[in-house]
Amino acid sequence: MLEWILVISLLLQIMMLAVRPYISMNSYQKEIREAKRLGSFYEGGSETQLYFGKKLRVNGVIYGGQGELSVYMTGTGKNPNKLPNRVLAETDSGISLTQRGYSSTNTAFRSEGNYLFSDVPQGVHSVRIFSEAYGESFSFMIPLTGGNVR
Repeated sequence: MLEWILVISLLLQIMMLAVRPYISMNSYQKEIREAKRLGSFYEGGSETQLYFGKKLRVNGVIYGGQGELSVYMTGTGKNPNKLPNRVLAETDSGISLTQRGYSSTNTAFRSEGNYLFSDVPQGVHSVRIFSEAYGESFSFMIPLTGGNVR
């Protein structure tokens, strides 16, 4: 009986190792839900752009007017690291924002990331998220008007 318990335990551990690359351990849905409730979440739209063979999409932006802005992106593709480590952000008035942090969760075919920007001035009406390197580039314009309230 003990042998069967050990065999089953070993099989479960092997299954967990095999499934791990396909499941996301960190989801930003809780933060996005809270921002929607507060009316500070702005949808990014369904537009996707290619960047080094990976499809990128801005899921949305959280901006509450308090000097911080969080950009949520999704990248899909066959290679690891489907999102860039650094992106640039610029306000509608041409002010460049300082990226303070980045976090992501990666699965075999998808990455979700959060880019945090600080020192965001008040009264920003839109933000452009972009990057350019080695002849490849992407650019998303996100309007910061009419935040979602649910």
